[in-house]
Amino acid sequence: MLGLLSIFGGCSRARPLHLDLARDVQRPQHSVVIFFVDGMDRTRLGELLDQGHLPNIERRFVEGGVAVAHAVASLPPITYANTVSFLTGCFPGHHGILGNRWFDRHTLEYRDYGSATTFRTVNGHFRQATLYELLPDHFTVSNQCHTFRGATYAVDSRHRSGVDWLIGNYIGVDRRVALLVERVGAVANRVKRWPSVLLNYFPGVDEIGHRRGSASARYRESLVNADAQIGRIMNALDAAGLARDTLFVLFSDHGHVTLDRHRVIEAADWLSRRGLRVHAGPVAGSDYAARYRRLEPFDAVVVAGAPRRLAIHLRGAADWSARPTRDVVRRILQPLDSAHGGDALEQLPGVALVCAREGSDRIRIRSRNGGALVERRVRAGTSEYRLEYLQENSEAPEPASDPLGYRQPAELAAFVESGWHGSREWLDRTAATRFPDFVPQIVEMFDSPRAGDVVAFAADDWGFEEGHAGGHGSALACDMLIPLYFAGPGLPRGATLDAARAVDVLPTLLEFLGELDRLERSGPIDGVSLWPALRSAKGGS
Repeated sequence: MLGLLSIFGGCSRARPLHLDLARDVQRPQHSVVIFFVDGMDRTRLGELLDQGHLPNIERRFVEGGVAVAHAVASLPPITYANTVSFLTGCFPGHHGILGNRWFDRHTLEYRDYGSATTFRTVNGHFRQATLYELLPDHFTVSNQCHTFRGATYAVDSRHRSGVDWLIGNYIGVDRRVALLVERVGAVANRVKRWPSVLLNYFPGVDEIGHRRGSASARYRESLVNADAQIGRIMNALDAAGLARDTLFVLFSDHGHVTLDRHRVIEAADWLSRRGLRVHAGPVAGSDYAARYRRLEPFDAVVVAGAPRRLAIHLRGAADWSARPTRDVVRRILQPLDSAHGGDALEQLPGVALVCAREGSDRIRIRSRNGGALVERRVRAGTSEYRLEYLQENSEAPEPASDPLGYRQPAELAAFVESGWHGSREWLDRTAATRFPDFVPQIVEMFDSPRAGDVVAFAADDWGFEEGHAGGHGSALACDMLIPLYFAGPGLPRGATLDAARAVDVLPTLLEFLGELDRLERSGPIDGVSLWPALRSAKGGS
């Protein structure tokens, strides 16, 4: 299994890293080192840990720290959406990066971060303060990450990593992330400060997952390589005397599902059969007027943004600035006779769930197992949510409807039927279900005009795009649940915290650094600090 590592820049003969810090380099009282492994699937990680193939993660995080048993990504579970969520503590519906590609009905902009010339442009497309911007007086470093706004120093190996990426040496790209830590040491010697935040981003695992699938030997090799690079970095920090006061964080942005290349959901074709003129792909035009003219012939814009989620933007009665009415959306989604479009969208093979915005606080959801309404209200400044099961195309309750599978076990069914609950209650009660944390997150996702009017999520090994051996983006647990570990001073070893969100990482880091009050000077966020819960986590020593 590990043979290819020696061919493509693997870890078997990698030399130790050296951080030769000068004596006059100021070392912060507390510091954070983050390992962000893009596309590190929770299930595959667990398999390799059980087989003993990830000794560094096992020793440093599983045995040496606190694991979050049910860590939930932000909806939709797509790289750019979740990277910005991690760095801002906000859901995608609040920071506006709804995927690796998105369309904004207000500006008619279409953004795609999938090229060498655009992948860093995300830094200019959201307004919320990043972790780095909340710490402007700290020395902070982003290592190889595309989203780095506000970091004191962003280090990368653009040309060498670019060549590796071009030739498909994704394991080599991740190996360079570790090598760049020595450059961080050189910068620290120049500025006389070691960073209080160092984020190390490993993109290769995700790319191999897309090209080979997470069940492939190559994907497993990429995880073994990531483990080796994490070990090299931590060993160098140990040798330099930097680890003792450092909080280490290991996490990912989404799961990775192996896809059947032949199982592609033809949603755009489904819309076309219903008489809608559909635009897919970039919207040409350097200004609003040009983009408006380009879209004038169309009724809908569809955006995948990831293989397993599809956003459908529908033109309003007058133009794109207005949303379609609720009745128009319902009419489009309802089943037609076979001569005029056939089944409803949720009845297409491979569709797990269809969600339609019916107002600022109301989302209708449909699956093969029935329909429901998710609603939000605000009481005493706090959002509450409820799920009400409905008959198809009706407002009447339907006892048999269960689109999310929340009617088992009985305790969860009783919780749902009891009405309104806070966001964290929904997280705790549903984190271990097929659709974890779905009820609050689906309403928050649709707060953004970039979310679409209808969003469909894929099931099983299906996707909305061709050519992928693996993917993510659905609301299912296999896409939404992620690895999340914390290890460091004041934390028990080998302990477990039951449930948390990716957006909780930012306030947790701020509290560890003694800077939680920085949030009072920025806008509200969706995350909460886990630091007290981590310190008292059970099952460890």
